[in-house]
Amino acid sequence: MAFRPKTTVCREGWYYMLIVALVIGGAMFKDVNLLLILGGMLLGPVLLNWRAVAIAMRGLIIERQLPLHAVAGEPLAVNLTATNGRRRLGSWAIVAEDQILPESGARRGRRPPPPPLRTSVLFPYIRAGETKKGGYRGRLARRGRYRFGPIRLSTRFPFGLFSRTTTIGKPETLIVLPRLGILTEKWTARPVQAFSGADQRRNRPGPEGNFYGVRQWRPGDGKRMIHWRSSARIGELAVRQFERPRSRDLAVLLDLRLPASAGAHEYETVETAVSFAATI
Repeated sequence: MAFRPKTTVCREGWYYMLIVALVIGGAMFKDVNLLLILGGMLLGPVLLNWRAVAIAMRGLIIERQLPLHAVAGEPLAVNLTATNGRRRLGSWAIVAEDQILPESGARRGRRPPPPPLRTSVLFPYIRAGETKKGGYRGRLARRGRYRFGPIRLSTRFPFGLFSRTTTIGKPETLIVLPRLGILTEKWTARPVQAFSGADQRRNRPGPEGNFYGVRQWRPGDGKRMIHWRSSARIGELAVRQFERPRSRDLAVLLDLRLPASAGAHEYETVETAVSFAATI
């Protein structure tokens, strides 16, 4: 999705054209041909800059590549790829401005949404038919869903008198996971009995675990597992059975509901609980 490019006069452009107008006006009022010629020469950069910014934005394609996942407080890298689709003439001083808007989860309570974060990437020169790569890095302090884009392209090359802008691409969404912490030795040293039903075992044949007992041989059992002494005693093949412990399972249930009158401290407490649950 691309919007129609728009050309605007920069502040420096207004100052420049005011000087040109004064020179031409003084030349006409005083009937000084040299000043009139000078005024005409000063109009050249205006026309050149207006035409240059119009050509520079034609055929430009910008793409954003977000990471597969992100964690609050961790470095975030976003890559941008700019392509000049024209066959002739390159584009100079192209600025790609991206915006990041926090959505659900990243806002604090019922407060108004914060202003979007803005970052810019400069592509000094893109030849005709060439693709250039750039990007930016940063950190997102809070978990939640963030919306990136659309990307705004602009250029003021060569004299900075005019600015040509256009918006390209669709917004993209990135989910930022909760911030992870580090569990202390006190947590890892907690007794197993503190977790109800955490230690579960399965009885199955295999070379791992403690010896559990013997059972009747079934097709598919390995010969190494045959317990010959028991087989001779009962008169049929019997195999050894071992006790294999399974990994401890832990379920954590968080209730994130807060009253309407909750303040910043309550929200920070919830965020701490979410980070703790994500860490374990």
